[in-house]
Amino acid sequence: MISAIVLVPGGAWRGAARDGELLVRSLVWLVSAVVAGIVRDVTLAGPEGWGLAEIAEQSGCAVVEDDSEAERLTKAVASSRQPRLLILEFAFQPAESMIGELDSLTRVMGPDESAHLLATPATAWQRLFPSRSRTVGLLAATSRCRGLAGRDFLRLKAGLKPHVRFVTRANPIF
Repeated sequence: MISAIVLVPGGAWRGAARDGELLVRSLVWLVSAVVAGIVRDVTLAGPEGWGLAEIAEQSGCAVVEDDSEAERLTKAVASSRQPRLLILEFAFQPAESMIGELDSLTRVMGPDESAHLLATPATAWQRLFPSRSRTVGLLAATSRCRGLAGRDFLRLKAGLKPHVRFVTRANPIF
């Protein structure tokens, strides 16, 4: 089974209504994953002052708030209850095939293996070389992520060194 973390990065605040909508749209596909029994629990991890507690309560998620991305990731990973962990960046929504691919990967990946989810190619360079797209998600053993505590998303990815790449891509939500 999988615990999921939706990581809300710090940065410019566009307004509660707009960011709240993006966050809810980021969570929509996870409902199907929870219903399918693949994802068991979801945690929103974001900066303080974004009103995440209200969204988390309405959607049945846990919430972790901290101004440091590394600290909120550490706290969210520590609270994860399942052996596998899926970390997704806010404002991206994976294609529908993600649920089946998650199920398949968790059955065949070794305990030390990790995978990364790429965004759909956004530039001409990325369309020519799709593997150069931005990583917006990670799937790894929760124990490995706990062993890499204190890292932000990019440093966690570097520490996990994912060799497996999802076939599914994640589309940005505008």
